[in-house]
Amino acid sequence: MKRPVIAIIAFYFLTFVKGTAQAQKPDAANPASTASTPNADADKQAELNRQLIAEIKQLRLELLRQRIEFQQWKLRQVERELQTAQAEQQRLAEEEQATQHALAELGNTSDGSGEIESLKKELTGSRSEKLRARRQGANQRAADLTTQLNQEDEQLRQLTLRLKAEIGGTGR
Repeated sequence: MKRPVIAIIAFYFLTFVKGTAQAQKPDAANPASTASTPNADADKQAELNRQLIAEIKQLRLELLRQRIEFQQWKLRQVERELQTAQAEQQRLAEEEQATQHALAELGNTSDGSGEIESLKKELTGSRSEKLRARRQGANQRAADLTTQLNQEDEQLRQLTLRLKAEIGGTGR
């Protein structure tokens, strides 16, 4: 993002230098131009400087606006990821609740068959552990995304304040 701005600034600088060189070169076809006053040259130079400074300020404002736009895009992306992570959390919580419900129903049956006992062991053992581990991972992901969302939001706020200060400083 810096390269295009630097290239544009370099272009304007070279244009400025070229304009200054042409302003200082006397026009052979017009003898009156060779008698230009130093005051007129200084005025031309000052006007070129003002134009260049104004153009640089505009470029800085445009760059800042683009950064804000990109930051808004990043914020929307993180919000979408967070919604996905929260949906996963909800799905895992419901799955865990269904497992607990199934386990409670199996506990109510007094049939001591081996099949029911093996199902109880599966529900309380490896399946519950896997579910808890996945849920912890989803919780951590949601927490990380919430932190990132807050950071991105703060950065957007800072950029917006900076743009307002820049606009206020340019007199617009």
